Amino acid sequence: ARCNSARGAVAFVNQFLDVFIVGGNYNYGGPPQAPYWSTSGSGVIVATTLQPAGGYPSASGCLAYQDFPYLGGPPQLSCDNPPNGTIGVAYGPGGLGHGMVASGGTAPYTYALVGGILPPGLTLNTSTGVISGTPTFAGKFLFTIEVTDSLGGTAVANCSIAICPPAGTSSGNVFY
Repeated sequence: ARCNSARGAVAFVNQFLDVFIVGGNYNYGGPPQAPYWSTSGSGVIVATTLQPAGGYPSASGCLAYQDFPYLGGPPQLSCDNPPNGTIGVAYGPGGLGHGMVASGGTAPYTYALVGGILPPGLTLNTSTGVISGTPTFAGKFLFTIEVTDSLGGTAVANCSIAICPPAGTSSGNVFY
């Protein structure tokens, strides 16, 4: 589709990479000029020509909307309720750890610990976002994880994991 728009085109782009263009071609007294821009694929154009009463020259304008491939919006990150752990027991369901949940953005993702500390004995896999290992110290641990997508978009999540002493032992002065 084409729209004559030799003058006055304005484009608006939002975070989802949709483009909305408003343009006009006001060629007073002459024939319309060659199309200033065109679109294909999923673009939708509505073009209109105005012919004012009284013999004035015609003017044309257009509204265009181009929907570029959706990239999932900005990245998002969730702790997804990390379970409690126990000293000396492999962390997570079945001892397989617990994964952070990233969505949106453009994969692949990279994860990083950017604040606080993980429970001693646990580590963050920077490629998968899985926290795993065997905890060695009881307490409640607060930390911040950041995810970065392949286009450089980032998101953070503030998380916590409580590690309990083994069953049948005294916790001393540890508070949860």
